[in-house]
Amino acid sequence: PPSPAPLPAADTSAPSIPGGLTATVASQTQINLAWGASTDNVGVVGYKLYRSGSQIAVTSATAYSQTGLTAGTTYSYAVAAYDAAGNTSVSSAVATATTLSPTPPPAPSPPPAPSTGRVIELSPSNADTSCNEEFENTANTLRAGDTLILHGGTYSQTCARVLSNLHGTAQQPILIRAATGELPVITRPVRPNGDYDQNNMEIADSSYLTLRGLIFKGGDLGVRLLGTNHHITIEDSEIAETGDAALTANSGDTDVLTVRHSQIHHTGLYTLGSTEGEGLYLGCNSGTCRVTNSVIEFNYIHDLRGTSSGGNDGIEVKVGSGGNLIRHNVIHTTTLGTAYPCILVYGGAAASNTVEGNVVWQCGEGIVALSDAVVQNNVVLQSNSGLASYPHEQVASLRNVLFVNNTVYGNTECASLRWAGASDMVLANNALYCGGAMAVYTTGLSGPTVLVRANYIDGTIVGAGVDGTRFLSGGTATGAFVSPGTRDFWPVTGSPLRNTAEAARLPLTDFNGLPRATYQDVGAYSTKGLAQNMGWRIVPGFKTLSADSMAPTRPQGLRLR
Repeated sequence: PPSPAPLPAADTSAPSIPGGLTATVASQTQINLAWGASTDNVGVVGYKLYRSGSQIAVTSATAYSQTGLTAGTTYSYAVAAYDAAGNTSVSSAVATATTLSPTPPPAPSPPPAPSTGRVIELSPSNADTSCNEEFENTANTLRAGDTLILHGGTYSQTCARVLSNLHGTAQQPILIRAATGELPVITRPVRPNGDYDQNNMEIADSSYLTLRGLIFKGGDLGVRLLGTNHHITIEDSEIAETGDAALTANSGDTDVLTVRHSQIHHTGLYTLGSTEGEGLYLGCNSGTCRVTNSVIEFNYIHDLRGTSSGGNDGIEVKVGSGGNLIRHNVIHTTTLGTAYPCILVYGGAAASNTVEGNVVWQCGEGIVALSDAVVQNNVVLQSNSGLASYPHEQVASLRNVLFVNNTVYGNTECASLRWAGASDMVLANNALYCGGAMAVYTTGLSGPTVLVRANYIDGTIVGAGVDGTRFLSGGTATGAFVSPGTRDFWPVTGSPLRNTAEAARLPLTDFNGLPRATYQDVGAYSTKGLAQNMGWRIVPGFKTLSADSMAPTRPQGLRLR
């Protein structure tokens, strides 16, 4: 009999380098990029765009416009081509452009003499009947550089508590903090009939304001940002026992909000009717207000209750809000009453949201990214759905979503991806272990700008198959990880996840915040050849990183005043 035809050789040739990259300034906030098309022995699928070395987008076109930039700022770009096999070209030469300078303001009045800032100390005084709270009154007198120190005890108020028009500066922010070693509790009692008729505290039209070490208990909403705010920081604090959501920024635009190392829990306690109970609700429906360039990191968010269709998400970033970084949070139990995602980002902004290094469990859906998001190095456990992406009435199109190097285990569905008609989507290097259940349910993976590589699965798959390239058998969880039953998802020696990743798609760091270097491991962890995890172990509470593993927070929201 004739010999069988030889199998085609694997494609290992990268496309040619994109040529002639140009960066043209369009306005104070927009730069247009264009480049020459690359060639490939099989065919170029798309291009990766980089700004200052970090990937910002993928596209199938040979032009791209980046908006939402800062006036009078220099930006550097490069572009690389990739093909259907995942081969990526060398990056192009760098193109640099500087956005137009801001319109000069009128000549300023002579500045006032610089203030060294006052230090004011307060102890609790009850304002339940007088609605004349010393804390609120004093806080509303603060100027740039001032510090208000709250001593331990209960600061109670039954009327509206609003901190309004407080404006520090980058050099002299306003600080409201707990006295060292003391626990000030800012509260609002529930009405005798069980009604939550006021928010605990509202911050309106303020900037460069930091709240540190404070405990907020009670109120319909725990802390609400009203109007237009920027450079608001809440850190080392607690927001709990609210009738509705814990922290919201859904009244006006908010830029450079930081929520760091705070515990947010037991929301949605209102029982006289239906209620929501989000941990953080950022932005407005239909993008009528936006939260941008913000950092939500190292928080512990848990036990969120909701009884309405509004939801009890852990962190919800609404459509049109972008440029936000959500990292190293521990979120669990968003299933009290209703079941909603632990993290939900809608997209639809000029800048993508980044979701990395988080661990979530007992969620309705673990992490949902509809558009314009990078989701990497997360651990998603024991939820209805692990990773999810699908059409939504408020999102015009599914585009530019990267799910890379996540570890997903023990969910009803590990990944639910409805990508028909989607563009510039990537699913790569994920460990999807839902043995006895659905590892992957998907549609639309054959789209021309959808790239799927090196995902290892345990469980059934619908809409695709185990083909040795896009999806591969991962064996069982007990054979892949040290101890999945105790949340130890370090790949064991000999695990199919070790050194089998698509190298071109690896993030620079892993779940522990450490460089991946030359170790090409699938999933959230880079083992570096070690048999055991030397970093933080997954437990309820705050996530920590080793002292030398954390890069500084990226500069954000540069403003010229």
